Amino acid sequence: MPQDRELAAAGSLIPRKALLIVVCFNSHDQLPELVAAFRDFEQGNVGNHVVVVENSSDMRVPEFIESNLKSERIHVAVASENQGFSHGVNHGYNIAQDLWGDFDFVVLLNPDVLSAGPVACELVHRAEQESE
Repeated sequence: MPQDRELAAAGSLIPRKALLIVVCFNSHDQLPELVAAFRDFEQGNVGNHVVVVENSSDMRVPEFIESNLKSERIHVAVASENQGFSHGVNHGYNIAQDLWGDFDFVVLLNPDVLSAGPVACELVHRAEQESE
């Protein structure tokens, strides 16, 4: 990342990369709001990425998200078994690193948080301002 920061300082527009991780368990009922939050977050900055980890093996979650959002910056993983929230977060982060590399910011989100997309975007934006 230091090389990226040097390029940014030299005037190139390299966006900071932010990752939103959502660990779900039987969260099918929250999916319409979640999809809206993911869309808001993903469209808020070209450096924003989303990983959803479904811990209940409920295939409706990835099917719903993938049918409503078409983006290379959003990934859904279904765990073979529920190993808890922290395992889901770590699993999601490892997937994201494999897909997209390192991140400047990571935001964790519960699936039942409303207006999450705009709030997450604002958190990342303010963190960027503080780190400059």
